[in-house]
Amino acid sequence: MALRGALESSFAESVVQDSESCHAVRVQGQCTNHKGEMDFPVYIEIFGARIHPHPVFEMLAYFVGFRLYLSLRKRAGVSTQTPLQRLSLLAGALMGAAIGAHVLGTLEHLPESLGWAQSVHTASTEQPDHAHLNWLTNAIHALGLEQLLIGKTIVGGLIGGWIGVEIAKRFSGLRESTGDVMVVPLAVGMAIGRIGCFLTGIEDATYGVETTLPWAIDFGDGVMRHPTQLYDIIFLATLAFALTRLKRTQFAQARSGVLFRAFMASYLLWRFSVDFIKPTPTLFAGMTAIQMACAITGSIALISLWRLKPREEASEAESESSTDTQQIETPLSSNEASA
Repeated sequence: MALRGALESSFAESVVQDSESCHAVRVQGQCTNHKGEMDFPVYIEIFGARIHPHPVFEMLAYFVGFRLYLSLRKRAGVSTQTPLQRLSLLAGALMGAAIGAHVLGTLEHLPESLGWAQSVHTASTEQPDHAHLNWLTNAIHALGLEQLLIGKTIVGGLIGGWIGVEIAKRFSGLRESTGDVMVVPLAVGMAIGRIGCFLTGIEDATYGVETTLPWAIDFGDGVMRHPTQLYDIIFLATLAFALTRLKRTQFAQARSGVLFRAFMASYLLWRFSVDFIKPTPTLFAGMTAIQMACAITGSIALISLWRLKPREEASEAESESSTDTQQIETPLSSNEASA
């Protein structure tokens, strides 16, 4: 208890110092900015109750995204999938997304977990009488197990969901692409979810680094930062519009899987780029765990998308070649018949 009290006291002192340095104070869990700007979190008033914005917009994102998916799937026509295959795909997507979101979230916070473990070890050394009582805390933070339970990231959800669906397709015997109808609902849902991240403020840890740009925002710690949540919303809205235009092209209509690969490649490479202006501890080679996952999976999606087009062109070339052959053979057959 003494060790825990020492750590909590140290943490409280650091919070007070940060608040004093940024000229902001916390009143009943809400950061009030003395400059008269927006206060974070921005609580939502529903039937007289003050609700945190993150769960509100997260649930709204799920609802709107799912309703939009059902509408687009109905518009796409009759599916060739059996009920068992659809259930397998849903299970694979949900399990893969859950595992991917938590595993990558754990890796993303691994540097912080290792730093916490070091602080616990230092405190245990200073108070050896209580060292044997804190081995479990040390191990939990060193392995990042607390992040495995509570940490999650949308990038891990996307990658894990993709892997889960591919595994489910292999076991259920499906060979066709199944993700094209999901890309616009995903983009819209993610954009709505990012509104909740923005309104949560500094607690959500999705903000950017300090900047002097005129649209910088103080999320509650007194530092004017890049509003990277808003950057994400703008990109996702643009991406959803671009995908609807791509859907009408001959290339996308001729080959299934074009839209999904375009979505994954675009968003993952975007996240790889924008995360350079986020204050997240790096894991390797100046990159965070999310950036490394984005670079690898985004490149795979981009290469996979590029490989679809040569096949399309090759099939057109073969079709033209067979047509020319038929046109040549027809006069020859006529001459042979007359002879």
